[in-house]
Formats: sequence, C-alpha cells, structure tokens
Amino acid sequence: MSIELPHIEIGGIPRVLGWIPPLDTQPTLMSALPQLPQDAWQEFEFSGVPTIVKDQGSYGACNGHAAASTLELCRWVGIGTASAIELSAWFVYAKLCGGWDRGSNIGDALVLMQDVGTCLDTYVSHGTINPNRLSTQAKADAQNHKIALGGKLDTWDDICNAVQLRRPCNISVRAERNWGDVDANGIPPVNPGQGNHAVAVGWGMRRGKDGDWQIKMQNSWSTKWGVGGYCWLTRAHWEQQHGKEAYFVEASTVQPGTEPPVVLV
Repeated sequence: MSIELPHIEIGGIPRVLGWIPPLDTQPTLMSALPQLPQDAWQEFEFSGVPTIVKDQGSYGACNGHAAASTLELCRWVGIGTASAIELSAWFVYAKLCGGWDRGSNIGDALVLMQDVGTCLDTYVSHGTINPNRLSTQAKADAQNHKIALGGKLDTWDDICNAVQLRRPCNISVRAERNWGDVDANGIPPVNPGQGNHAVAVGWGMRRGKDGDWQIKMQNSWSTKWGVGGYCWLTRAHWEQQHGKEAYFVEASTVQPGTEPPVVLV
C-alpha cells in the first residue's frame, strides 16, 4: 500500500505533509474548559523553555510529533522550573499509522495519548513507524506519560482560550511549499485549503498589528525552520482551512507536579 504525500523541501530536506483523514466518529474523550473573559487575556511567551524542537525528517509523522510536543510542554508548565523531558513522537506515530507512512488523524492522537500515552524518547529509535518494533520497555514506560484530560476545540477563540489557560494544543494547519518563507514578524504564509500538517501550539500569545490574537507554534522541521523552529499563527491560518481539527491537553498526574497551573484573573 502506498499513498503519495506532498513534499516541502526545507533546508535541503524533504518534509512530508501528513494526510489527515476524516474521523468516522468523534473522539469519546471530551472535557470542557472554563471560558476566561477575553478582556482578561494577557500576552505571554515562554522564553528559554527547555522543550526540544523535534525533527520528523522525511516522514509524514507531524501528528505524532505535535502530540508528543504538546504533552512535553503541558508537563513543563505544570512542574514549572523543572527541566522538560523529551517524549517519543515515533512511539505515537507508529501506533497511529500502523506501519504505513500515510499520516494520521489528530482526533485519534487525542484518544491514543489518553489510553496508551508515549514513552521517553530514548526508548524508540527515530524513524520507527512499525508498531511491532516498539519494545516491551517502551510500552511499559508509556504508562507514565499520558494525558489525563483533553477536549476538541472548534474555533480560533476556543484555541486562544485554551492557550491562555496554559493548556497546549495539537492543531491542524494548511502548509504549502512557501511555508519556509516566515516573515520578519515570525509569521508563515496563509494558505487556504484542506488542513495537512499537525503542529503544537501554546508557547506564547500576543496581539498582532491588527489587534487580534496570535499564538506561538512549535514545528517539527528542526530548528532550521522558522525562528529556531518556532513561528506565530494567526486567526487566518485556522479559519482559511477546511477539515480542520484541534484539541487541548492536560497531563496525567502519574508523576506529581504535572498539573496545569491555575490562571487567576
């Protein structure tokens, strides 16, 4: 079985854009977030955050990388000053794609990260997409790194509210060949169309020149892309795509101290 996925060449490396198939049914995992009044939203940016920018290489593994990165950030936010641990994106993607490098569904990642979790990065070799090659030790360690709660997000304001409450999100975007052309403000081009790339957001929030809110994103195309692997997304990046998906996460408290902070107004 083979599915030809579109490629973007960034820094001489082909970056495969994952196919995001529609869900037959909605995820059963649902949890509502409190709504923080928009007049209480504040700009913030996690500078010097010790989460590691990942590199999916030439695989369509963006969803696995976004899922692992959101949980890494969520754990770091909850713990506060502790160093972030690197979680395996390849464990997630191997489970989701079943050994076929064909992309995966964002909603499926939400359920997987609650039910199965992911292991430390050191337990799975980079580029592993065959779930039969995941070791017993990796599967056992995944029990320690799950999400406790997560929920689907429908609108840009929903995503902003989650980020303002310090809940990282895995969201879809539409990326094309021009996505290497991040402008002076750290914003990639807006491309209307079907969402085809999963990314992790929640590293910051700011007002743009138009007064609307922008969210800091971590990509999985290495630190050579964007501004050290990061960029800022706008409302247009979300609203001008169709077939879009997003969810927020809260870390499991198997290891104490990973609770998201309480945001006071």
